[in-house]
Amino acid sequence: MPWLRPRLRHLDAASLHWRLAIALALAAALPLILAGFLTGGRTARAAETQALGAQETLARALAHDVANYVNIHRTAVIALAAQPNLLALPREAQVAVLDATNGALPDTYSFSVVDVDGNILARSNGRLRHAIADQPSFRTAKATNQPSFEVRILTATQRPAFVFVAPIRGQNGEFIGAVRTSLEAATLAKDLAAGGGAGVDLAYLVDDQGRAIAHPDDALIASFTNLAHLPPVATLLADADGIGSVSYAGTAGSVLSSYARVPGLGWGVVVEQSSAQALAVVRLGQDINFGLLLLVIVLAAGAGALAAGYLTAPLATLTHATSRLTAGETTAALPKSQVTEVAQLATVFGTLRDQLATRTVEREAAAARLQFLADAGVQLSTSLEYETTLKRVAELAVPFLADFSLVDVLNADGQIERLATVHHDPARQDLVDRMRRFVPWVDSQAPVARVIRTGVPSWLLHFTHADRAMIALSAEHRALIEELAPTSAMIVPLVARGRVLGAISFVRSSGSAPYTVEDVRLAEELVRRAGLAIDNARLYREAQTAIKVRDEFLSIASHEFKTPITALLGHIYLTERRARREGTETSREHRALRTIREQAERLNKLITLLLDVSRLELERFRLDRRPIDLRALVQRVVTEVEPTLERHTLELVAPETPVMVDGDELRLEQVVQNLLSNAIKYSPLGGSVTIRLDHGLDGAALTIQDQGIGIPETSRARLFQRFYRAGNVDHLQISGFGVGLYLVQEIVTAHGGRVEVASEEGRGSTFTMHLPLMGQSVAATLDDSARDVVAVEPDASARHRQESEGR
Repeated sequence: MPWLRPRLRHLDAASLHWRLAIALALAAALPLILAGFLTGGRTARAAETQALGAQETLARALAHDVANYVNIHRTAVIALAAQPNLLALPREAQVAVLDATNGALPDTYSFSVVDVDGNILARSNGRLRHAIADQPSFRTAKATNQPSFEVRILTATQRPAFVFVAPIRGQNGEFIGAVRTSLEAATLAKDLAAGGGAGVDLAYLVDDQGRAIAHPDDALIASFTNLAHLPPVATLLADADGIGSVSYAGTAGSVLSSYARVPGLGWGVVVEQSSAQALAVVRLGQDINFGLLLLVIVLAAGAGALAAGYLTAPLATLTHATSRLTAGETTAALPKSQVTEVAQLATVFGTLRDQLATRTVEREAAAARLQFLADAGVQLSTSLEYETTLKRVAELAVPFLADFSLVDVLNADGQIERLATVHHDPARQDLVDRMRRFVPWVDSQAPVARVIRTGVPSWLLHFTHADRAMIALSAEHRALIEELAPTSAMIVPLVARGRVLGAISFVRSSGSAPYTVEDVRLAEELVRRAGLAIDNARLYREAQTAIKVRDEFLSIASHEFKTPITALLGHIYLTERRARREGTETSREHRALRTIREQAERLNKLITLLLDVSRLELERFRLDRRPIDLRALVQRVVTEVEPTLERHTLELVAPETPVMVDGDELRLEQVVQNLLSNAIKYSPLGGSVTIRLDHGLDGAALTIQDQGIGIPETSRARLFQRFYRAGNVDHLQISGFGVGLYLVQEIVTAHGGRVEVASEEGRGSTFTMHLPLMGQSVAATLDDSARDVVAVEPDASARHRQESEGR
């Protein structure tokens, strides 16, 4: 037919339509119908499997995003709380630190610094709000002295949010305050929706009980609605692996749902889309095929069998390839077909595969950068030494961010000094170390000098031979640069409190990719954190210097105070003896002289304690060791104390033989007097005080037991800290300076011993001093029958005048 011939010339003999025409002309209708239904069912199942697999991949990626998102903010709060002397900073400085952190993490509502009672001291937006002492996150952090996290309704916004609280610890690890921030759940819900993409109907986050904590519907989050009745949530809670898919009948039809558990948090991300949407393309193709099938049946019912066999082979090959792609094999080979449509589909699927691989690489790179910054924050917070911190920055950058790194700082003369050089290859470390000899002048045109002068980063995308020649200071320097073969470089200024301290160079050599904008941003963030760490190190060094000056002042002042006090006591003793000898002293004058003498003696003891504390801090505390009979020393102290008592009974239990130790007699006497006077002072109602001296294979043990007010359990851990007193003594108005037990422990420890305490509030305390015996030759333990029991009865005419400090 003449009209058909030109149309046949334009037909593609390899096209699916052409083969379909041939197959339908030769096949019977019934086999073609059967083949069409089988192929359609397999395609639908493959499409549904592919959709569920893609959703599982997406749910896993979103779960990792949520974990990274939360961990970044948690790490920021912990790092902020770990900054030394944060509570001691002025409020303006605290606000500046908080504003800087808030600026780095703009999704947070605000950062706050609170004291030990939950009162807000500073806030990143400058406004002080109500106290947070009643909030569970703060109470948990205070009780455990560990970071806490909760999901709650913010008072300021009346919207659900994630609240992070990290404790601020004192020098001895005690809880002294906290840093708090909050992150609105709506922000995370938006991120989930954005990360889900256009093909997802719903993406939401539930906690480990199935309650909605990030959902497009704010009403569900505000009431923490429990979604455990939904099939995907119920399956997630029961699934030990924490990742999977489920198809269920929803109110609007069948729903394809996938879930993944958030690493480290126990939460779960659920991604859903309607089955109709996921299979829309397949169903459209089925409808078209069904229409064509009807037309073919009308034209040639007997041609179906041949058409099914002709079409199954390329479609089966494509289905197998797409199944492998659905399983996550991004490197799976696609079929090469002579059929135009199949070849086009293979091209489309290849593009999707490459895009998926690219997105995976980009996501992994972003996660690696975030993890790098988190690890860097932890590493930078471990040292308060200026040089150590700078060298650690260079070590952190290699090899993640650079093949080698150089750290240059301004010295006291205002010139550049190369402080650290690090190469990822130990065999080439000597090369970068030699770069220390070639440092430019600060007023030169070298890139490092220009960055330090201007405070503006420099980025050399391609390190050319002209660049190498420009920065070379000599022929030897040029040869060294050529040997290191730099190809791309970044130079970032090191800034602390608005002042440029130096610059850090990040360099890649041959074989490494050039730096990108993302690399520059990462380097700037790393150096910014290093600047904060260096500033903290500088503040810590200044604080340590101030403490040393204070201790030296205490030592000098104590020495100076001792001279007039000694003269005063001498004149008081002379006046008392003269008055007793001449018999002219009245009772009123006697009481006045006695009061002056007692207060002068008390002041002398306080000065002596302060002098001992300052000696310990300045490491000038020395022991005059010699053989000492501890038994005789204890008996002498008990004999001296006995006449001063009115309402107490002393009971001494000691061996008959000497208990020899190697020690400083004056200092050990001070320990016994402190422990004994504490037992008397903290038994205001009187009672028995038992002094027991034992010796055996483990050494000598002196135990002093009283029946006084005891020590609260919460105070025992800090009992031997200097200037610390138990909380149950203030209302009893018992005087004390809080350094006696501190000195006791230091003296006993210097003798190679230890001090133990056992106490129950309201029922008394027992202090035990353990000391090593001299030579251990008298280590045999004596039984009770071989001990002397000395009972000292109270003397009605005596008073207790012991004022040694403690507790």
